[in-house]
Amino acid sequence: MRAVGLLNSLIPWSLQLFTVPLKSNTSIHHYLGHLSFLNGLVALANSNEIGAFVPSIYDTCRIIAKEDALLFVRSSALAKKLITKSFRNIVLLCIQPTIGAIPSDFLELDSPLEDVIDYLLNVLSDRDTPVRYAASKSLSVIALKLDPQMAREVVGAVLGSLQQDVLWNGPSRNLTAVNPLLWHGLTLTLAHFLFRRTPSTAQLPDILSALLMALTFEQRSATGGSIGTNVRDAACFGIWSLSRRYTTQELLAVDTSSIRAATRHGRESSVVQMLAVELLVTACLDPAGNIRRGSSAALQELIGRHPDTVHEGIPLVQIVDYHAVGLRQRAMTEISFLAASLGKIYRDALFDGLFDWRGVGAPDVLSRNAAAEAMGRLSTLEVRFGVVMGMVNRVKQRLKTVAHRDVEERHGLMMSLASFIDHCEGSCRRSSLPSCHTEERSDKDLKQLVILWSVFDESFNITDRDLTSTALRPELTVVAVSTLIYHLAQIPSINMYSYLTGPSSPAEMQNILHLLSCCIARTEETTLQIAPDAATAFVQWFPPKERERVVEEWLSRVCHASARSAPRDAGYVLSLAKNYRLVCDEAAGQRIVDALTIRCTPEVDVDTRVNALRSLRIMARWTFGSGMEGCRAKIAAAVHAGLNDYTINERGDVGSLVRLEALDVLEEGWAWHSDWDDDSSTEAEERRLYCAVLRLSVEKLDRIRVRAAQRLTGLMCRANETMDPNHRRPFRNNEDNDSLVTSLKSAYSTALAYTPRPSSESETITPSPDTSSVSTYLYYRSLLQLLAPNILPCIRKAILEGYISSAGGGSESVVQASRTALADALAADALPTCGSTYRLVDVCHTFVDILRDNLSTDRIVLPLLEVLAFLFDALIIQRVAEEGTYFRWKTLLSLVQKAHFKSNSIPKLLAAVNVYRGLTEIEVVRGSALTKLASMLLHPFPKVRAAVADSLYTVTEDE
Repeated sequence: MRAVGLLNSLIPWSLQLFTVPLKSNTSIHHYLGHLSFLNGLVALANSNEIGAFVPSIYDTCRIIAKEDALLFVRSSALAKKLITKSFRNIVLLCIQPTIGAIPSDFLELDSPLEDVIDYLLNVLSDRDTPVRYAASKSLSVIALKLDPQMAREVVGAVLGSLQQDVLWNGPSRNLTAVNPLLWHGLTLTLAHFLFRRTPSTAQLPDILSALLMALTFEQRSATGGSIGTNVRDAACFGIWSLSRRYTTQELLAVDTSSIRAATRHGRESSVVQMLAVELLVTACLDPAGNIRRGSSAALQELIGRHPDTVHEGIPLVQIVDYHAVGLRQRAMTEISFLAASLGKIYRDALFDGLFDWRGVGAPDVLSRNAAAEAMGRLSTLEVRFGVVMGMVNRVKQRLKTVAHRDVEERHGLMMSLASFIDHCEGSCRRSSLPSCHTEERSDKDLKQLVILWSVFDESFNITDRDLTSTALRPELTVVAVSTLIYHLAQIPSINMYSYLTGPSSPAEMQNILHLLSCCIARTEETTLQIAPDAATAFVQWFPPKERERVVEEWLSRVCHASARSAPRDAGYVLSLAKNYRLVCDEAAGQRIVDALTIRCTPEVDVDTRVNALRSLRIMARWTFGSGMEGCRAKIAAAVHAGLNDYTINERGDVGSLVRLEALDVLEEGWAWHSDWDDDSSTEAEERRLYCAVLRLSVEKLDRIRVRAAQRLTGLMCRANETMDPNHRRPFRNNEDNDSLVTSLKSAYSTALAYTPRPSSESETITPSPDTSSVSTYLYYRSLLQLLAPNILPCIRKAILEGYISSAGGGSESVVQASRTALADALAADALPTCGSTYRLVDVCHTFVDILRDNLSTDRIVLPLLEVLAFLFDALIIQRVAEEGTYFRWKTLLSLVQKAHFKSNSIPKLLAAVNVYRGLTEIEVVRGSALTKLASMLLHPFPKVRAAVADSLYTVTEDE
């Protein structure tokens, strides 16, 4: 090729492209192809082969990098990367010992080397990551080929760039003003320098200081996203390279005091130990998973390459495993606790790390909660409680000085204080146990935490605006305040002495009560989980009369709330329920029950009903376990209304939320209802409740079916317990009770046959229904045992009413399983019998009764019509006519006509057409069914007319 002059022709032809004016219609890929060709030449050829063209290629690359006319080419990240690599290869050709055919006048100038290094330093801040990668690697490769003095100057230039815009305030540094893209490029360049062992040991202190700053680098974009992850990743690579390329003696020779960014480490700490501590903190606390794992890998490399230089090095590596730090919450709470138990040096470093942006200052709630939990767990490792109080006072002082707008940090700090109390209480409870792995705390130690009540005085400036203004994210402050009050109020519960451990004055208590009132006025789910508990725990401090006055105020607000304002009182409703057992006045307790049960009616919002039922579940153990029959009856009526709540709005079946809560209330009531009476009205109400739960156990919604099945299996397990027989009876009549319990046990023992057997005979089998187990053919087939003739008719009707919702309107898998089970049971009269026969005709009579009772309820009518049509298509219902058994065929035809009369629901109309098609096979109503189908040929909906025509053709084609 060279002999025929191909090389001499191709290079000028390629260079000429960038000297002529650009054509507007030329693709960028055309220019990228030429740049790739030129870069390949200078990378693979030697100076003898292309030496004469090196100046021209260099000048062309410089023109592309600087000329405005070639901005179109330079806008491509790939083009800039190719230019960077071409510059690197050209410089490597120029500084090699044999210069070959490169013109001497080009080599006599130092400008190519200096210009390329200057260009690469500038490109390190490029917006495109591939370009920064290429520039950093190019600088390291060039520096490796230079003499030591020049290489030291290049490293110094990189270190000098890292000091720009860094604001130092004593030992602390502020990196908010630096360019994160430039820092990524510079840190990555240092990492490549270390990987190639370019810097001398004299430069290691400055490099280590830069790497430590980069290891904790973080900036936030305008939208709140992190833009410092790549800098920390490059720092991990740099420390990994440092550990790999430098010997232990070289690292131990570095004076720690000369590293400006390592001021929190003592002089006695070696560089290797300092790096291990910093990598541990990053591996446990960094928000990015790849950084935590990168730090873990660097720590493993550091300890493995430099043995016997890190305190408890091998156990530390085993704890901070690459896979163990994958989940952040586990890394912050479990891994940090295990690492901190290895020594105080790790414990102090982790506690300091929890104070920065990776801990209590993290932008997300879960991370701040994990940081608070980690602080509490670290405090349990301290031998002297005075050290714990020092940690508490440090957090308290930080809370006092935090800016008013730093809502997230204040939330993290207050949650940390609550965690200190929680873990101190836990240590007190464990102090009496024979084995305890953390330090024991006494009640005297716990008493010292009472100073935290001062957090709510004026000096900390927690105002109503912090708890109400949407601009200040009040839900965070509400959760933090409520959590701290709750844990502070728990201190007396384990107090063995008579000293005062609460707020010091009535005014202070009233101020805290006012804050709590603002907290329970919030409606966020996170606040409802803790604010009512905090209010209940704090109200216990008050004398009985004052306590009743507070409860009366809450009750008055709930009772006078309108339908529009009722959703905003969810916190007050839950607080009343939690304080119900503290109310001495029976009349007040009755009013609380009345106020809550009124909120379970369809007239109020769905969310209000859910919260009211949640409150009734809390009260169930005290109302059902007491002699307040009136309250019990009202709660039972509210629960029954909830079990039958099928409200649908733009959110979908929101009534399912109410049904779920009602099932939970019922479970709590069953567990505590131990004194049955003989009142027939109460028995009827209970029977309705059991029928409703049985209906829901075969409903189409998976989560409802699972929850109802769990409640029924709970009933079955309690039926096996040896206790007062009155405690476990579903009904007063022993025969009804025994039949139901026996059938339930038989059905669920078959449906949940997958449940593991007990390991010993003394253990009992506890069924555990889940979505997979209550959606199978076996489950539906087994529950059809409850259609036995010895079961009450109301139960059989409830079972079928729920069954048709699965068989006629469930998901595809549920429809297939339930229809197959029903067809198999009815096809061969396989329904269970006990002393008498419960036949197919009885099931059909029940279907007719359900249709007659629910003509105006599409939720039942539509799936029932679908089930009837399916049974007709499966030639099952026709057997009733073939056997000559009496059945109300004309009644069924009439009810189907009424069901779709003036209906605009196409699915209902199509289902009715399918039922009419089946009725044409019954001689008694064939003429009437054909007449009805013929009349529907004039229906206004084309889809209905088409379905009718198909049905008429099918049933009359043989006539």
